[in-house]
Amino acid sequence: MTLSLLIASQAIFAQSDDFGFDISLQGQKKLMNKKLTLNVEGNFRTQDNTQRAERYGLSVGAKYKIIDHKKWTLNAGLEYTHLWVHNLAECDTAQYEAKYDYYNVDDNGTFYEVEEEQYDGQSGIPPIYKGYNIGYNYTNRFWRQRDRYSASLGLKYEPNKRWSFSWVEIVQYTHYYKKDADRRVYREKYRIDDGELALKETVDSMRIKTYNGKDRVMLKSRLGVAYNIRHCPLNPFFDVEYGCGLNYTNNRWKFTVGSELSLGKKDDMEFFYRYKHEGDEEDPNGHYIGIGYTHKF
Repeated sequence: MTLSLLIASQAIFAQSDDFGFDISLQGQKKLMNKKLTLNVEGNFRTQDNTQRAERYGLSVGAKYKIIDHKKWTLNAGLEYTHLWVHNLAECDTAQYEAKYDYYNVDDNGTFYEVEEEQYDGQSGIPPIYKGYNIGYNYTNRFWRQRDRYSASLGLKYEPNKRWSFSWVEIVQYTHYYKKDADRRVYREKYRIDDGELALKETVDSMRIKTYNGKDRVMLKSRLGVAYNIRHCPLNPFFDVEYGCGLNYTNNRWKFTVGSELSLGKKDDMEFFYRYKHEGDEEDPNGHYIGIGYTHKF
């Protein structure tokens, strides 16, 4: 089923979607008659079709059972995560200087100087700043840190020993650290020779682009279903998650299908395929193959 979904998603979604692996290690400890669960998790992801690391994450959290009925369970949780996120290279085209006079050309081929606000960006030649025209800017890849805090409230319903259904609401706050990144700027140097525009040379220089710190708040809703196969260590599951930005414009969908594998009373593994659809242009859509290991102390 996982392979079928992977093939179907590759055919349906854009060719520009990314692909990577998601690997995690987690430790859990139950306290207070198993009502309180403490956990520590390390996470690693790849990106750019698994060619390089996407992020490292370290999380600590706690979950408490408010209601522990025979069939119903209500949990409240808190979690903190520190992330090291790798940002791919960016290329900005046609970034012109926008604070000086421009040159333009009329229907007779005569050059004349115009003010910035008069240039409509449609007619004539591209604006020329004192003989210079910026072609494109290329920002190198860089790492950026984030702090993430999450508060959750989850409801789980188990009508029998085989089926379980879950619904989780999560409020997630993320702080992005300020970061200075190297940017290579390419400029074409022009001259006006006997009334003709001529390219003199191409000049490139290194500058610094500053990404200011920012704060983002997202509300996430997750619905899931799992099945316990009789006399089998595999427990397949499926969940869908929708995230909506509260202080910025974004929406995110995640679809996950996989299975838990019981290795005994204290150890479990998890295998899954996930498709992530991002409404934020900073993050590409992605397909992930994941594996996780959990040890219960």
